[in-house]
Amino acid sequence: MSRMDERIAIKKEARARMKEIKFGDAVTNICAGQGNPMRHCYFVRVSSKDTAQCTDGKDHFGDYYRIEVIYQGSLSQDECDKLFEPVWQSEFGVKK
Repeated sequence: MSRMDERIAIKKEARARMKEIKFGDAVTNICAGQGNPMRHCYFVRVSSKDTAQCTDGKDHFGDYYRIEVIYQGSLSQDECDKLFEPVWQSEFGVKK
């Protein structure tokens, strides 16, 4: 499968996943670092450009994040690494 095909498949899966997430649900930004306050946050909405807006629950709204890196629930670092690897490879073609 080409990297473009991989990106298309990841985007399609992300769009389906976003339909299950509702306003206020706890989510994890799998590409955010351990110390990033927006790593574990709350879902606000999806824009028409396939990005998600999230908040830390303390009146701080993060930038818009690509839907490919937003997952429902509070995920561990190991889970994040496992989920992020195919996203990284589809973008850059090398292991992170």
